[in-house]
Formats: sequence, C-alpha cells, structure tokens
Amino acid sequence: MLYRKVSLRTISANVLFLIVGVGREVLHTELQSIASPPDANGLSYVYSVENFDALNGLIGRLIDATCEKCAVSHMTDIVVVIDDLSESAMKQQEFSRALDGLTYIAQSLPAYGQAHGQTVTITTIGDLGFRHTSIPNATDLGSLLTSIQSIRQQQSSCYIDECDKALVLNISSGMIHIINITGQNNYQRNNSRKIIVVFSSGRFMDKSLARLELQDALNESNNDIFAIGHGFDIDMEGLHAIVKEPYNVFTLLDDNLETLDVFKSKLSYIVCS
Repeated sequence: MLYRKVSLRTISANVLFLIVGVGREVLHTELQSIASPPDANGLSYVYSVENFDALNGLIGRLIDATCEKCAVSHMTDIVVVIDDLSESAMKQQEFSRALDGLTYIAQSLPAYGQAHGQTVTITTIGDLGFRHTSIPNATDLGSLLTSIQSIRQQQSSCYIDECDKALVLNISSGMIHIINITGQNNYQRNNSRKIIVVFSSGRFMDKSLARLELQDALNESNNDIFAIGHGFDIDMEGLHAIVKEPYNVFTLLDDNLETLDVFKSKLSYIVCS
C-alpha cells in the first residue's frame, strides 16, 4: 500500500482518483490516503462496497467530475425517516447510531441560511402513527442538531399525544404516505431535488410483501430514496425493498462514520447548462 501511495503522488494533480475498496476488511483510512481529496464535486472519492452492484453509484459522480459548464446545486429538500416500528426491532444501539449518522450528515450540509439551500424535516414511523420532529428553522444547523438530540425511541405504547390510535402502520404504509407528501409541489421550491433518507434495520416481517406493496409508489416517485442501516445484524434484503436502486443502500458496519462521506456527496447534485 505504501508503494501505491508514493506512485500516485508522483502523478499529475489534474488526475482524479476514485478509490474502491471491496469487502469488510477494507481499511477506510488507507483508501482515503490515496484517493483524491474532497472538492466542489464530491465530499469523498472513496467507495467501500460489499458487492459490485454498488459501483453503479460511481457513474453519477464520474459524470459530475468530467462535466463541463456544470455547477453544484444545494437546493434540496431532505426528508429523514427513522424506522421505529416494532416489526423492524431496531435495537437501542442501532437507534443511537442512526442518530449519530444523521448528526454527522447534518453537520456536513453546506448551504444553511441560504434561500436556495437545503431544507430538512425529520419523521419517525412508529406502530401507531408518525412523529414529526419540530424544526423551527430548517435551514439553521443549530436548530437541526437540537431537534436530532430530542428524538427518543418509542416505548411499548404510543409516545405522542397526537397519535391516531385507529391507525396501525407498517413499513409499506408508512413509506407510501411519506413518498406521497414529499412529492407534493412547493411552488417556492419547484426546482428543488427531493430526497428521502430512511434509517432502518430492514428486519421487516415480510420483506417480499413490503417490496410488492411499495413497488408502484417507488416506480412512480421522482424522489431519490436512500436507506441506511447500522451493524452486522441489519437485513439487506429489507433495506433493498424500500429503495428503487440497490446502490442507494448504505451500511455502517463499524463505528467509522466517515463511510457515509460518499452518501453526503449525493445530497448535492450537478446542474449543467
């Protein structure tokens, strides 16, 4: 690895290096040391994957890096979904790490306080209803971090007064509702990109049924939908059931949050003239 580092450093700085590590034994810091540093087009050029399907995600970044007359846009409406359903059985540590991952992502968003920057909303799906975390100013980092810190895992019964006790949710019905309301027009932000980020264990009771029930909503939606799971006990089949593209599933297999750097790059996008 040392030889490779020295060799790469002798090559012209105009060359862009995207480094791909495959498997669980990849050392992320080593990959970072030989990859191109972050720039306006990407927060990371290191990809850690378990299979080669995930490499489809490289295509968009390669276009970004080689496109002429293009600019980065941060006008993105981000909807964060935390799966707190009992059927998903998210462990306390997994829930805590989901909040850590969300905090890490929030701290990297570049356009707070800008009229055409990103907005963020957070929704928790529980068995008996939705919990919408209040964010007084969605473009303010301090308010967003305070809101994240206030999120608590549900107990055995409904945890908010506003729960509709006649409503029983599962991952399919919860996601369909969120996909539909996220796709509604906001005429002040018609040109914004809509992103849904789901933190989940993927351990649904019937993953095939979840995929079937979500299929129409996923296919008809123009939202970019991502799933993030933490730990070795996540169910990849379940996570893949709630996204359109398999390369939009991200996993944190250790406590190194830097593995989310590639995902953070996706929260901005390229607009070409």
